[in-house]
Amino acid sequence: MGPYAAVVAVVIGATLLQFANALFAILLPVRLTLAEASPVVVGLIGTSYGAGFLFGCWIGPRLVRRVGHIRSFAALAAACAMVALSFEAAPSPWHWILLRFLMGIVLAALFVVVEAWLAAATPKDARGGVIAFYLVAIKGGVILAQMLFAQGDPASAFWIGLAVAGFIAALIPITLTRTAEPALPTEAGFRLIELWQTAPAAQSWASWVPA
Repeated sequence: MGPYAAVVAVVIGATLLQFANALFAILLPVRLTLAEASPVVVGLIGTSYGAGFLFGCWIGPRLVRRVGHIRSFAALAAACAMVALSFEAAPSPWHWILLRFLMGIVLAALFVVVEAWLAAATPKDARGGVIAFYLVAIKGGVILAQMLFAQGDPASAFWIGLAVAGFIAALIPITLTRTAEPALPTEAGFRLIELWQTAPAAQSWASWVPA
């Protein structure tokens, strides 16, 4: 099995996630504008997503080491769908601050799972091409979400339903893949000087520095 075939299910799942996430990234500011929400609320919602994303980057690796890539992805995608569905039931934009924080956590952890899987399942000599394939696919999901949203009524509940469907649909290729998931990763620390000495980009930059 080639390197692309080995990760195609993961890339499809990630594309569906990014499609649903892009819908929310467009929908929420538009809905807040229609609701005449205060700039403070709008700013807090954006900030809460960033804070949650940072926290999710810390949670993701620990979850993968505990239960593996497929179980982690399934649990997080289901949690993301639940959070997304809660936006329609939230009584006011102020409640969206907490929901957006939670969404930041689960989405960051999901993309940690995806990118850890891609890195572990791809040989070093094919990794650049596979990552490029992955990035083009997820950006395609973003573009599709933007094009669809431009054709409809932003006040409709359809968009949240479509985003929830996207999060749930991302489970299908991951849970049905016949490709074995990578082994559970181990935790390893490093010092900044070791990273500098190992990274080719750092060494290339250092060659331009005058002696």
